[in-house]
Amino acid sequence: MTSSALFTRCVRHVALLLGSLLLLGGCGGGTKGASQVAVKVNDGEVSVHQLELASQPELAQAPPEMAPEVTRRALDNLVSQELAAQAARKDGLDSDPKVVQLMEAAKREVLARAWQDRQTRDVSEPSTDQVDKYYADHPELFANRRIYSLQEHNAELAAAKVAAVQKRLEDASSLAQATEVLRTEADKVITRNLSAQAEEIPMVVLKKLAELKPGQTVVLPREGGLKALTVVDAVALPVDRTTARRRIASYLMNERKLEVLSRSTKSMREASRIEYIGPYAKFAASAPAR
Repeated sequence: MTSSALFTRCVRHVALLLGSLLLLGGCGGGTKGASQVAVKVNDGEVSVHQLELASQPELAQAPPEMAPEVTRRALDNLVSQELAAQAARKDGLDSDPKVVQLMEAAKREVLARAWQDRQTRDVSEPSTDQVDKYYADHPELFANRRIYSLQEHNAELAAAKVAAVQKRLEDASSLAQATEVLRTEADKVITRNLSAQAEEIPMVVLKKLAELKPGQTVVLPREGGLKALTVVDAVALPVDRTTARRRIASYLMNERKLEVLSRSTKSMREASRIEYIGPYAKFAASAPAR
């Protein structure tokens, strides 16, 4: 794992912890007032609210008779966490520049998420008619859903040859024909086999694949050549309307939330002064439109 990936993972981990702290109004020695205490740990505390927050996800999935065991495990984890946090403070880790950086990054992430949640809390759920329309408009994802076995060819060739090679590939009726076209026309070809469910394929590609039979090819021009996807096999695995409804409703709800956040963020960018400094000035041109 790279140091950058490790740092990102740490930020997300600390963000989860800080999210709990923000919701609970603090922890450890600072837990006072209305919070009930579940366990005292030296000079710190684990509150009942912290315990409820930590155990809630697993309790929601566990049978009632498992509730005491789930609660016990969550409490043990919180006690261990509190002990570790106390030890970290004793060793001065709460002043370590790297730790401070992680905590600030996590705090920013938690606050941003809280703002996003507030912005989208009034987004209405899609109606039954809207869900049914989405189902009918996307048979490639539901009624005619398939699992695809594909052979992908990434081919390098001169720009002047792309259109003609694309036409020949789209006219090919078998994998052998497509392979031969690329063998004779491309300067270089990298081939791999892959399998993908319909929902794992970008919609612009899926709509084309859904119309093809085994042996036929979708061509996607790209810089320096093209990418060709030949259908080796396609197994029908439809999803009925009833089964799909919850998935579609969730998708449409998320889409609406993203639209709201996009508008709100654009508005804030337009009203803010954002200046890219020094070597980062080159990124200003590719920043989202203001």
